[in-house]
Amino acid sequence: LIDGTSNVIPESGGTVFNPPSAEAFSEFKLVVGTYTAEYGRTGGGIEILTTRSGTNDLHGTWTYNMRRDIWEAAGWTQNQNTKNPAGFRPKDRLNETGGGVGGPVWIPKVYDGRNKTFFYFSDDNDLRPVSPTAITPNTVPTALEVQGNFSDLPPTQQIYDPASATGNNPRTPFPNNTIPVTRFSQISKNILPFIPAPTGSAITNNHAFVNTTHVTDHVWSLKFDHIFSEKNRLSYFQSIDSQLTSAVSDFTGPLGTALGDQYQKPRIFRVNHDYVFSPTVLLHSTYGYSRTVQLWSLPDQS
Repeated sequence: LIDGTSNVIPESGGTVFNPPSAEAFSEFKLVVGTYTAEYGRTGGGIEILTTRSGTNDLHGTWTYNMRRDIWEAAGWTQNQNTKNPAGFRPKDRLNETGGGVGGPVWIPKVYDGRNKTFFYFSDDNDLRPVSPTAITPNTVPTALEVQGNFSDLPPTQQIYDPASATGNNPRTPFPNNTIPVTRFSQISKNILPFIPAPTGSAITNNHAFVNTTHVTDHVWSLKFDHIFSEKNRLSYFQSIDSQLTSAVSDFTGPLGTALGDQYQKPRIFRVNHDYVFSPTVLLHSTYGYSRTVQLWSLPDQS
């Protein structure tokens, strides 16, 4: 929930995966277990986020988070790859900046919003030129297998010639477990150049690949609060996000299994109104609208 309104995607039942700027919130609460009557529709925890408002004083914050591979430890998968030089680490770059500023709405000689009208603006930028996400082991054909020679397989794994079966006669295996190059289909010939060479000496799980993600994410938010009187208050909040993620998984080129370029544009809007009728009667009204646009493009498979 953001300012009292659900931030759930109806299509998938999950939350919007791109939250507003961290500096946009003043309070965070996680509700678990038995819910009160105002919560429900889920069996897991509920995250309750309250956005930050400006005050009569002008205040600001700024943060910077940086990550580099030279500060990280190399894992076993990198060390066991004999083709990696000593001390090799996958390239990792993360630069995350964020900040916020808030105060009264004040326009010289035009409007003085102290004690009445306030604003709060936040802005986050997540830039990851290269970010390793996982190291995946895959099985690729060895140098001999690319030529059709599967003699390095165990004797129990025979490759049979599908064209050798005639009538009631069973199929016969290829001599020396080797498929003649002349029997390669055109599809196989087209795919083989895109299969990388093994990085290890084993027959299976012989190719270790570092999956990477390139992220460019910019999210900003703006909130206004206005006090009409001690009994009547109104607030408006909006968050606009533009994120481009380019991912590579398992292999480079057209055989990769990642989603390629993924573009997301979440939009969050909230309006809250409070009116006090009496010391014991309060009307709190909340209006919310959330929308996420997602686009995918696979340039290597186009």
